[in-house]
Order: sequence, then C-alpha cells, then structure tokens
Amino acid sequence: MLMDSGRIEQRGGRWVAVEGVQAVKVPPTLQGIITARLDRVPPAVKALLQCASLPSNLFTTSALAALAGESPKPEHLREAVRRDLLVEGDERSALGSGHAYRFKHVLVRDVAYSTILKAERSVLHDRYGRWLETTLAERSAEIGDVLAFHAEQAALLASEVDSDVSLALGRRAFDLLLEAAERAWKRDDNYAAQICMTGASASLR
Repeated sequence: MLMDSGRIEQRGGRWVAVEGVQAVKVPPTLQGIITARLDRVPPAVKALLQCASLPSNLFTTSALAALAGESPKPEHLREAVRRDLLVEGDERSALGSGHAYRFKHVLVRDVAYSTILKAERSVLHDRYGRWLETTLAERSAEIGDVLAFHAEQAALLASEVDSDVSLALGRRAFDLLLEAAERAWKRDDNYAAQICMTGASASLR
C-alpha cells in the first residue's frame, strides 16, 4: 500500500520514506488494506482482477476473455503483476488456453470478488460456467462439479437480487447439481452427494 501510494521509494536496494511523509493512515483490517490497494489500481486493471476472481485462484487469458467479452490487454496484466497482485501460474493446471496467472494471495482474490455487485456476479458465474461447458465439452465428467458450482452461485445470486432469469438459472443449477450428486454417489462420497442434493433443492426456491 505504501509503495502504491508513493509514500516509500527504493533507494540503494532498500525502501525508504519519501521526504515530507509524517503520518500514514493504515486501514485497521487486512481486508481494508487490500481494498485500499485495489482502489488505487487503474479501473481497467481492477475490472480485470474482478473477472479473474470468478474462476479460482488460477485462471487463463482465454477465461478472462470469456468473462470480460474481450481479450485482456497485456499491459493490464503486466500492471497487475508489477503491483504484486498477480503472478504467472502453471498453464498445465488451469482450465482454458493461453497464459495462466494466479493471485499472489487468495485474500486478494477474495477481496476482488467481494467488490463485484451481486447481479453482476450472477451474470459472470453463469457466463463462465457456460463457457467451460462449451469449450471443454470433452472433459464434462472431469469438470462437472465446477459447472455445478458456478450454476448454483449464478442461481442463488440471481434469486437474491430478484432477477428475471433466476428461475431459468435455478433449473440449470438443479440439473447440474443432480448430475454432480450422482457422480459423488458412484465414487462413494456420500457427504458430497448430500451437499449437492441440498444445493439442488435450494436452487428451485
């Protein structure tokens, strides 16, 4: 935060306070500090980070393009890396194609996600899930639980804001959660199956 606000600068290989700095007001919580840092990044970079918070801590540039409706600009990704908010990730472990990145810390991802309005979160969860379903159709059994999660979140958030599409999203979530429950039963994971069934029931309320 001090680096981003220009209160300290690097001299001779170490960080020192700039001239004229006498007092610094620091937010009282870690979440507040991260929120303050995100508020200082350019709006386009913050929007990128918000979209990146939907997939998981690890994401690809193709996932960002699907969420934002356009390919992420390299300079925005570089700026997020320069500010120590993102780092390059393992492309082999990420869903989608292109370069992979991850949040420097999961709390940065959580705070970025929390700054998205619920209505927009619903749209993004639905958009990401449908993109995965189309793009990775041959891996449907592998990513089925991920699809169910995003469908469930889209439906629940849409219901909370009384969206016109909440019923349709609820039906989609219901079907995907039932499929996830069936897969859990087949692998003798009764706890996961019960969670999915509870989610399926809630998605149609």
